[in-house]
Amino acid sequence: MLRVAVVGGGPSGSCAAEVLAKAGIETWLFERKLDNAKPCGGAIPLCMVEEFDLPESIIDRKVRNMRMISPSNREVDIHLENSNEYIGMCRREVLDGFLRNRAAELGAHLVNGLVQSIDTGSQRQGPYTLHYADYSSGGPTGELKTLEVDLIVGADGANSRVAKAMMWLTRGYNQTAAEVIGDALFEENHENMVMVRDIEMYSMCEHHMLPFFGKVHIAYIPNGKIVGLSKLLWLSVIRSRRLRWLREPVAI
Repeated sequence: MLRVAVVGGGPSGSCAAEVLAKAGIETWLFERKLDNAKPCGGAIPLCMVEEFDLPESIIDRKVRNMRMISPSNREVDIHLENSNEYIGMCRREVLDGFLRNRAAELGAHLVNGLVQSIDTGSQRQGPYTLHYADYSSGGPTGELKTLEVDLIVGADGANSRVAKAMMWLTRGYNQTAAEVIGDALFEENHENMVMVRDIEMYSMCEHHMLPFFGKVHIAYIPNGKIVGLSKLLWLSVIRSRRLRWLREPVAI
């Protein structure tokens, strides 16, 4: 059975865990503070109540007139004229707790813990091992534990530890062919095909969000210049370390 860890127990993480658990996938949902009263993000639109099947008791206040003030002191006034429309104001500890508990009722394992590091496995293709501190016993430091999973969903905010750990898989977006080749381009007057075969390739499918691997063959006909053979390997790396379709033809 597929094993998935969702890191971050806010609305997005809780909804992801709910969908996964409903599909019969073994799911763990990590949240450091289950009773945390977050100061932001308490306003939800009316359509969200129906779309996410939220009970009306989740709504703390129904607001039809409000003024939003940004950190730079820009102000926007909002007025809803229809009496049946409103912006729902929620307490995040109530909303988040409801969504987490609903995921748990469907079979997700709720973990009161903080993920500290992630081992990405052989060739960074998994299985992935999460090292985390479990705070379920109520201690100040938590009990160090590990969990092995096949996939990780990062829903832990802007400074995501999951994103930093997984950035290796897509590092090709930050590199260009010119940077990789550098000065390893040499003048050579011949027209014989140059080929490097069976280069190991590891990538991530952008449709399934699952890792895959294979072999790459690179060939070119020089036009007055040749490139160092080792650079062809690194060219394959910057193209494969991006989200790709499994059947996509890759050109450099």
